[in-house]
Amino acid sequence: SNGRSTVTAGGNVLVDADTNLHAVTVAGNIAFNASDTSVAATVATLVHTDSTKAWVDHADITALARGNASTVTTGVNLSKSTDDSFDGVSVTATSEETITTVAAGVDLGTSSANRAASVSVNLLDETTTARIHGDTTINDDNTDADASQQINVFAWSDTTINSGGGAIGLSGGGTWGGGASADSGDITKTTIASLQSSNANATNTISVQSLSKEKVASYEGTIEVSRGLEVAATAGIYLFDLTTQAYVGRDTGSTSTLSTDGSLLVAADNVTQAHVFAGSVAASLGGPASVGASFGSIHISKQTNATIEPGAKVTAKGLAATDAISAASGGFDVTFDDGNSDPTEIQPPGIATNDLFGAGQSPVTDQAYTKTRNAAPTMASLRGVAVTATARDVVKGQTYSAGGAAKAAFETAILVRTGTTNTNAAVNGDVKADSGESSDANQDVLVSASTDYHQLAITGALAIAGKASVVPAVNWSVTNLNTSATIGTGAKVYSSADTLVVAKGSEHLTIVTAGFAGSTNAAFDAQVAVDALTTTVTAEIEDSATVDANGNVVVSAVDNTHATHVAGGAAVA
Repeated sequence: SNGRSTVTAGGNVLVDADTNLHAVTVAGNIAFNASDTSVAATVATLVHTDSTKAWVDHADITALARGNASTVTTGVNLSKSTDDSFDGVSVTATSEETITTVAAGVDLGTSSANRAASVSVNLLDETTTARIHGDTTINDDNTDADASQQINVFAWSDTTINSGGGAIGLSGGGTWGGGASADSGDITKTTIASLQSSNANATNTISVQSLSKEKVASYEGTIEVSRGLEVAATAGIYLFDLTTQAYVGRDTGSTSTLSTDGSLLVAADNVTQAHVFAGSVAASLGGPASVGASFGSIHISKQTNATIEPGAKVTAKGLAATDAISAASGGFDVTFDDGNSDPTEIQPPGIATNDLFGAGQSPVTDQAYTKTRNAAPTMASLRGVAVTATARDVVKGQTYSAGGAAKAAFETAILVRTGTTNTNAAVNGDVKADSGESSDANQDVLVSASTDYHQLAITGALAIAGKASVVPAVNWSVTNLNTSATIGTGAKVYSSADTLVVAKGSEHLTIVTAGFAGSTNAAFDAQVAVDALTTTVTAEIEDSATVDANGNVVVSAVDNTHATHVAGGAAVA
C-alpha cells in the first residue's frame, strides 16, 4: 500500500544480472590491376552500448540464511570468484565483452599504381551497477538468523579487445602508390557497487566490491612497394574513460546504519592493459622518394574510489567465530617473469642492459628490458573494517617506420601516452570495529589506496636513400597519478586494535627511442623524448576527525619510481 516491496525468506535472497558479449567483425578487400589504377579499402566498426543493473530499491528484505546454501558471484583477493556456500542477501551485476575486430586491404598491380587502406573502429559504452538503494532495509528484524548470514554486493566488468589489420600495396610500376591503415577505440566504462540502505544487518561478512578490467591489443601495419613515389601511414589510437566505485552509506543528511557480527569490506579495483603496435614500410624501388609514418597514442582517464559516506554509521564486531576478510593492505608485489606466452601482449625488447655499452659499462639496471613485469596487490587477512581502492595501469606501445628510395626518404615514428589516474579510499562517516569483548579485542580499521603504473614504450625509424634521408622519432608521455587514503573531516573511527591509513604508489617506466638515417649525400636523424610524470600520494587524517584505537594509529604515504630511457641514433652520409 505504501509502494514498498517486502521479501522475507528463511533462506537466501538473490538478485543477479549478467550480460555476455562475444563479437567478431572481419572486413577485407583485394584489388588487382594489370594496366590501370586500382584501390582496395575496408572498414570494420563495432559499436556496443550496454547497461547491466542489479538493484534493490524501496524494499524491506529479510533473509535469515537458515536454508540451503546458494551459489553466487563475488570477489576474492580482488578477482571474480564463485562462492557455492553462500547464505544471506546477494546483489550482483556482471558484464563481460570479448571483441575481435579485423580490417585489411590488399592491392596488387603489375604496372600501375596501388592504393590500399583499412580502418577498424571499436566504440564501447558500458555500465555495470549492483546497488541496494534508498530507504531499503536488510534484515531489519534479524531474530533467529543463522551465524553464516552475509550481505554481498558485487559489480564486475571485464572487457577484452583484440583489434587491428593493415594495408598492403605492391606494384611493379606506377608513378606513385599510397597506403594507410588505422585502428582506434573509445572505451567508456562505469562500474559501481553500493550499499545505501537505511538499515542493514548481518551475522557474518558484509562485502561491497566493484572490480573492472580492460585489456586492449591493437596491431596495425602498412606496407607499400612500387617503382614510383611511395607513401605509407599507420595509426593506432585508444582512449579510455573509466570509473570504478564501491561505497556504503549516504551523504550527510541521510543516515545509513550497517551492523555486523563479522567484518565489512568495501573494495574498488581497476586493471587496465593497453598494447598498441603501429608499423609502416614504404619502399620505392628505384623511384624518387619514400615517405612513411607510424603513430600510436594511448590515453587513460581513470577514477577508482572506495568510500564510507558521511551519512554512514558502521559497527563491525569482527568476532573470532566469523570469517576474516582478505583486503589490499597497501602496495604491490612485483615480479619479473622470463616467459609470456600471450601473443596479444607487447613483449620486452630483449636488450641486455647490463652490457649495453660493453662489458661492465652500462649504468642501466632494468629487468623490464628483458622480462615481463607483473604487479599484484599485497593482500592481508583481518577482522574489522577495510576500505580499499587499487588501480593498475599497464601501458605498452611500439611504433616503427622504415623506408628507402633512390633519391629521398622520410620516415617518422611517433608514440604518445597521456592520462590521469585518481585512486581514492576514504572513511567519511562513523566506524566502530570492536567485538565488545576484552578477550576478543583484535579488530582493525584499514583505509588503503594504491596505484601501480607500468609503461613500456619503444619507437624506431629507419630511412635509406641515395641523396637525402630524414628520420625523426618522437617518444612522448605526460601522465598524472594521484593516490589518497583519508579519514575525512568529521569522521569518527574506533578500533579495538589498530587503525591504518595507507597510501602507496609505484611507477616503472621503460623507454627506448632509436633512429638511423643513411644516404650518400645528406642524412638527418633526431630523437625527441619527453617523459613528464607527476605523482601525488597522500595519507591523511583530516581536521575535526576523531580516531581512537586501543592499538596503534598508522598514517603512511610511500611512492617509488623507477625510470630508464635508452635513446640512440645515427646519421651516415
